[in-house]
Amino acid sequence: MKSNYNYKFYGDFNSVIKDKYYYGILLVFLVLFAISFSINKYLAIPTFIILIGTIVYVVNKFNSENNLILFTDKNIIRIKNETEIEFNYNDVIKVEYHFPFKHQSYVNLILSNQKLKFTLESKIKSDYKYSSLNELLLDKNKTIEILEFVPFEKHKYFLHHGEIRKVQI
Repeated sequence: MKSNYNYKFYGDFNSVIKDKYYYGILLVFLVLFAISFSINKYLAIPTFIILIGTIVYVVNKFNSENNLILFTDKNIIRIKNETEIEFNYNDVIKVEYHFPFKHQSYVNLILSNQKLKFTLESKIKSDYKYSSLNELLLDKNKTIEILEFVPFEKHKYFLHHGEIRKVQI
């Protein structure tokens, strides 16, 4: 479905959801594995098989093509299952990049009426860089506030004489 559009960047909502399930499933099965291994060695084998099967199920359940956000030259398109919702770049109030310790990075896109959380990807076979998304956003809407949160630091991006500047705040 995303191949119908000319986009430069896209965000995957399902990868954020999958992370929560992975950690929960691994924690539960680690406890079950320890209990079953202490009771009987042969009980650990079915527990391990169930763990692998559950991980495969979770990976297949969340199809990345069904829950995306595309950043095109004209507008932002949210694809959820078979429905498409278009947003204007003027609806974007704030963009927050989060890079937490030992976790997957994610982006919060705050619109005038909702907040979207996703992981950012660049188009395959494309030579665009992630900073180009900032250029695209600031080119379409000069009032967007773009923040980047890395451990112990906070940065702000802004447009200065046609160039993207990054300052620590």
